[in-house]
Amino acid sequence: MAFFNEPLATITHSGLMSRIAARMVHWLDQLMEARSRSDVVARLENCSDADLKRMGVARSDIVRHVYRDVYYL
Repeated sequence: MAFFNEPLATITHSGLMSRIAARMVHWLDQLMEARSRSDVVARLENCSDADLKRMGVARSDIVRHVYRDVYYL
């Protein structure tokens, strides 16, 4: 039989809370990045074909261009 000097709730509670906090921070980072990428897609979609051509991006490749580092497209 094992004996603990600290209450079990104290030991697991801090670890659980830190894991929850870390996951929330990670989720918020992903949310902010997705929102900023969506803004870039919207901005590029509003560009004229001539502007896109100067940038070297075809209209059909806008999403692929914005997310190229994430999806390796």
